[in-house]
Amino acid sequence: MTVLSIPTFLRSIFVFAVLCAPSNASLFVNSLSTPIDIAVDWKYQIGDQQQWAEPNFDDSDWPLIPVPMDWGKYGLEGEFDFVWYRLTVEFDQQRLSTNSLGRLSVTFGKTNSAYEIYAGGHLIGGVGKLPPLGETRYDQIKTFVIPAAAIDTEGKLLLAVRVWRSPDLHRGDEGGPYDGDFLLGDSRQLEQAALASRILPVTLGFIYLLIGLYHLFLFIGNRRAKEFLWLGLASLALSVYTVMLSQWKHELALDYLMIKRIEYVALFLTPMLLMRFLWPLLEVKPPRVVRYYQHSFLLFTAAVFFEPGFKCICVLITPWQLWTLPALILCPLFVAYHAWRGNFEAKVVTLSTVFLCLTALNDLLVDQRILHTPRLISIGFAGIIISMAISSAHRFTRAYSDMEKTVARRTNELREANARLEAWAEHDPLTGLYNRRAFDRLAKLEAALEGRQSNV
Repeated sequence: MTVLSIPTFLRSIFVFAVLCAPSNASLFVNSLSTPIDIAVDWKYQIGDQQQWAEPNFDDSDWPLIPVPMDWGKYGLEGEFDFVWYRLTVEFDQQRLSTNSLGRLSVTFGKTNSAYEIYAGGHLIGGVGKLPPLGETRYDQIKTFVIPAAAIDTEGKLLLAVRVWRSPDLHRGDEGGPYDGDFLLGDSRQLEQAALASRILPVTLGFIYLLIGLYHLFLFIGNRRAKEFLWLGLASLALSVYTVMLSQWKHELALDYLMIKRIEYVALFLTPMLLMRFLWPLLEVKPPRVVRYYQHSFLLFTAAVFFEPGFKCICVLITPWQLWTLPALILCPLFVAYHAWRGNFEAKVVTLSTVFLCLTALNDLLVDQRILHTPRLISIGFAGIIISMAISSAHRFTRAYSDMEKTVARRTNELREANARLEAWAEHDPLTGLYNRRAFDRLAKLEAALEGRQSNV
């Protein structure tokens, strides 16, 4: 007898309810002043037939699936490579001009593992390559121009997407559109929206690059300040990772596997670099087991760097996330403990360390498709930078104050030494009485006083 687990049972109820719901995947558009959100229910069918791209194909018996949503979360599991999506958009031709309909584009979000998109039966583009070439490119958000001929005389537009899932890349429950923007609208508006979404990551990446180089420069000037070395390397790693998370990476003339390899090498190294940064900052020597733990991240990094395909990346990402959890929990507690004991540097970085670990936990849950929030670790790292700016200002202020105290102490010591030299120069070392030098000085002083009194 087979017993269903509670999550499987609840998912089965959800899938059954959706399948029994009325099948209606269509949008009515009467204004294009702003982009239209097409992250709605689409019709879908497992399989691969080219006729499913045609507008006149009868898809009335196709079930609905929310877009975006992983196939596994919807209950689509099994041995299949292709799923087709269809959505009908009906435009109000009385309110929309022919000119506005002639400037249409569609933005399609991140999709596992590659896809082709059709408008009115016309292939308008895709991301990656479908079999037999089978090139994976699963996290690109791309905008496609819709030809005017794709809209029929009744003002209807049929969007069809042929989605392929690589059998070697993902778990059996992954596939399909899963994140990003899904929009329909004026080409210029969609291009402006895409450009605006790219400004923050490239700005953060450039700032972290400069901060990394600056701290490495500080370390070269003071080799004992190891915290500058590790913070500089962590900043460079976060700079690379931030850019590789953005859509800018698709502009690079690199193979997609190399792009993902660079992204995950930077990501897998970051926990070790940040932990190595904490110890010299707090002037604490970590236990041996902690040193072994932080260096274990090099094994993950080496596996990703030298493995020839995507498989190792996909296999290691979940174990790496689980392996990172102790650091996300214990590092804030460790810093808070030293702050409680009066360590000034720990007091400065406590809140930023907690914030960084919370943003890293957010990204971990996003990777597991538990949350659908933006990735935040790049923003969380900004807290560490601000804390280090406060720490550096405190160090410089303290160094300047110490220098002033040192100068004042040395001045007093020099004044006392001069007084002692003068005393030694005018006194007999044996008797302690004035010598001839002292009598000559006193005689000249008396003569000068007598001369001033005579002039008066």
